Amino acid sequence: MGEVFNGAIVEVGHDDPGKGTVIVRDPAVEASVSGAASLPLGADVRVSLVEADPVRRVTRFALAG
Repeated sequence: MGEVFNGAIVEVGHDDPGKGTVIVRDPAVEASVSGAASLPLGADVRVSLVEADPVRRVTRFALAG
């Protein structure tokens, strides 16, 4: 938890533009991401790991910084 990774925003929520999907390159993972403001679709970002539960198969990130 709290580790920071490089990623790219690939989807932004229609109802809540502060939530979406990020692809992290290393390790390769696609997961939900949230931010305090609208997420920048298509932008390279730094994200911080918020939750990782392999049993429930849940991974969540937040914009870092």
